[in-house]
Amino acid sequence: MSNTKGPDGECRLRSDAYSSRWQSMLNATTGMKPGDYLFIQFGINDTASACPQHLGRPRFQLMMTMMAQATLARGAHPILLTSVATITCSGGTATKNRAFVPQTFAAGTATETPVVDLETLSVSHYNSLRFCPNNGDYGSGPLGAFFCNDHTHFETYGAQRIARLVADDIRRKDLPLATYLR
Repeated sequence: MSNTKGPDGECRLRSDAYSSRWQSMLNATTGMKPGDYLFIQFGINDTASACPQHLGRPRFQLMMTMMAQATLARGAHPILLTSVATITCSGGTATKNRAFVPQTFAAGTATETPVVDLETLSVSHYNSLRFCPNNGDYGSGPLGAFFCNDHTHFETYGAQRIARLVADDIRRKDLPLATYLR
């Protein structure tokens, strides 16, 4: 990745910027096998307007679509996830705050791939736990038990709760993977 944007507003990517990890996932010997499930989620740190964390909306959608198509071509099952929301409050209510949600859904529609709307699920969960309003202290109390010392990353307890949201949505959608969930 570079810190230079092209005329289209996209960061200039080297051809190998993401390919080595992705190619190892696609490797027929050691990577993805028919019947495997692949959860695809990106974008939690890509809302900054400066490279290298920035990826424009068209490129994001293209990459999500390409990854879902490559997964399907190998007989595996992609599941796309929107980014989990950070804890951002408007008065006493947690609010949605993630980019790329429409692009994730568009990639899901284009490839007939299920999408877990983790942004909506996480905001609803934060509201059920009454995380708002808060004083911004992410190091103690209920927020400290859920989040690391920020408003984005999770402690073990929070990560387990977010994983449960994903599992519950898989069950609600009645995806075949649900039979393997406890």
